[in-house]
Amino acid sequence: MTTFFEKPVREVMTTNLLTIDIKKKVSDAVEMLTKNNVGSILIARNEKIFGVISETDIVREIVACGLSPDEVIIEKLLSGPPLSIDLDTPIKEAYYAMALWKVRHLLVTDRGKEVGLISVRDILYAPGRPNRKYHLSERPIETIMNKNLITAPTETTVLEAVRLMKERNIHSLLIGSEKEITGILTERDIVQKVAGKKLNPKEVKTEEIMAVALKTVYHSTPIRKVYREMGEEGVRHLVVVDADGPVGMVSATDLIRLEAQETGEEI
Repeated sequence: MTTFFEKPVREVMTTNLLTIDIKKKVSDAVEMLTKNNVGSILIARNEKIFGVISETDIVREIVACGLSPDEVIIEKLLSGPPLSIDLDTPIKEAYYAMALWKVRHLLVTDRGKEVGLISVRDILYAPGRPNRKYHLSERPIETIMNKNLITAPTETTVLEAVRLMKERNIHSLLIGSEKEITGILTERDIVQKVAGKKLNPKEVKTEEIMAVALKTVYHSTPIRKVYREMGEEGVRHLVVVDADGPVGMVSATDLIRLEAQETGEEI
């Protein structure tokens, strides 16, 4: 019997591909990402795909470098040919490739033609995955959480925050202290609320744009239930708390890796 991670990526990939011309400004990409509320779009010209531009690219290569999206052409962000996999590649190998290349999206091709895009989110929330809410561990979430909480004070500027995120290779940042978290800052917040509104990241404080409705989960909650809650809430990160406050964090990637292990596959 074929397990979920042995299935081809064609079964979970996104086929509604958004494209933007390679000669457009990064600000045009920001506008398209914000309008469609997506994390990445394809870079193209004359029906040829040159790569992918993502929220991470904009945060790390534009905002963190103190550049204006209005002054940079998308082409400048390209560092090489697009990373791609064949549509018959097993989901397990797609995840492994994303982890190896430290990306969250891969172009999917069929005999050299671009036909889709696959992301970590696609794998975690694949519709119709059999028993995906029930076969995971009953162990408490604290057994797999990341105990190394990276935080920044509320008065931190967005520029300081994005530079910290880039340095630590993280996609979201907890705002406050280890004892009292007041919010979370994500790449989407930065793209939509700072770059999208043409604000100066040196002048905007993290507390002005962070999400204050922080999604938390109690440390003893079964992993199976956390998996379901992340799917229902549509979030990639949850803060783990106990009676005294925050004690860790769990991500979508953590759950994908665990599911592969608990269904007998190595990732």
